[in-house]
Amino acid sequence: MDWEKATLLIVALVGVIWLLVIIFSPGLVKVPDLKPTSSARLTLNRLSYEEKIGQRFIIGFQGTSVTPELENKIKELHPGGVLLLGRNLKDGDQLERLTDNLQEIALEDTGLPLFISVDQEGEPLCRINWLECTSPSAIESEEQALEIGLERGKRLKELGVNLNLAPVLDKSYPGDFVYPRTFQSRDAGFLAKSFISGQQKHVFSVLKHFPGYTTIDFDPEREKLAKLDFIPDIDQFKIAMKADPVMVMTSNVVYNELSDYPLTMSPEGIDFVREELNPGLIISENLLSPVMKENYGLEDTVVETAEAGVDILLVAGFNEIKDTRKAIEALEKKKIDNQQFNESLLKIIKLKQKINEKNY
Repeated sequence: MDWEKATLLIVALVGVIWLLVIIFSPGLVKVPDLKPTSSARLTLNRLSYEEKIGQRFIIGFQGTSVTPELENKIKELHPGGVLLLGRNLKDGDQLERLTDNLQEIALEDTGLPLFISVDQEGEPLCRINWLECTSPSAIESEEQALEIGLERGKRLKELGVNLNLAPVLDKSYPGDFVYPRTFQSRDAGFLAKSFISGQQKHVFSVLKHFPGYTTIDFDPEREKLAKLDFIPDIDQFKIAMKADPVMVMTSNVVYNELSDYPLTMSPEGIDFVREELNPGLIISENLLSPVMKENYGLEDTVVETAEAGVDILLVAGFNEIKDTRKAIEALEKKKIDNQQFNESLLKIIKLKQKINEKNY
């Protein structure tokens, strides 16, 4: 072996060892076990029915600061979390004030912190546009993925964000609607696994959109309902799950092999998610998309998604001022108080206890 090859081999081995040390370091914040505890049960029992319903939702809002109207909205609806969009973001100082104020109101209201979430996937979708935002397509190694995950998670946490709706792991091809947002590598699952391992040292990760918007070349939120006659390859999701992302987001696609309804609304579809990935929590794709409302109606979409077994319902964007209240009220009217309902809440509470402990 010549010196050049020997040097390359040594560099590669050092990189692998460094990766393993970071991933298995005692300082790495591990995802909490979401099995019910006595503490979580006590918290659940003190919540009102309306507060329990609200904890199942992540909502959107207008503006870059907490106004009296927004404070009243949070105290009225008791949401489990908020989604930050471009309309909510100006700069770092503003965002820190906003997230601090939002958490103060939520803690005063229910004693539970908010999931403060954002789509910081990497170019082309970077809501917080002044932060580093390397495109998944530009990530070429597990070491690089880990470094980017660590840095992204650290910067988000400093701004008060604790939940990143990333990475995107749909199997995709050139021309697919989601293609620019994906890892364009045969090693996508391993890259996502390393990215999550780094990011989740600081903030929670959401793996999306299971099982994938594969071969869909139009915008399924605004143009028409997406339907596929096959279930996409999910091997990359299974590999990435070894990094323990706290949530998996479902797609709003009808997979004819499973159901006549979008997977998000389908009991068969949600059973498939649990059987294949066994995630801690399942979060829906956005239920306020014009396509979902047009095809199924807002109230039916929300209720059927919850009854299918989805733990957290995302309702944000798309001029949602009135729709958010209608969505939450639709679920309140069902008077659900069954085992599945309480199991979802217990897992949400258990995860939020990690936020209260200042680990996230």
